[in-house]
Amino acid sequence: MSIAGQFIAELQREQRSGTISSETGQHLKHEFRKLGWNATDVALAAAIGAEIDRLDSEAATLRRLRAALFDAESPQASPRALKPVSTEPVASAAGKAGPRQFPRTR
Repeated sequence: MSIAGQFIAELQREQRSGTISSETGQHLKHEFRKLGWNATDVALAAAIGAEIDRLDSEAATLRRLRAALFDAESPQASPRALKPVSTEPVASAAGKAGPRQFPRTR
């Protein structure tokens, strides 16, 4: 089995245990297919790094929205006004600036 296949097998085990979302698993499988299952370890590791960056960015956005809408100290806090959201382009994993795009879920 290729290193990509081994990684995906481990990822699926993590999905079954509930520590990785199915969306993340599907996204990484898609990225690995684009690269080819026999891609270099460096290319596969870069794809995993890009997914980690995407998830970090998504988590940061969720934290910002939560802080803007709710008192972070109390889960039952009432909503408050949203802070303006930046429309500035976000640098992609390839270093090019462009709008942030997330994969569509089915």
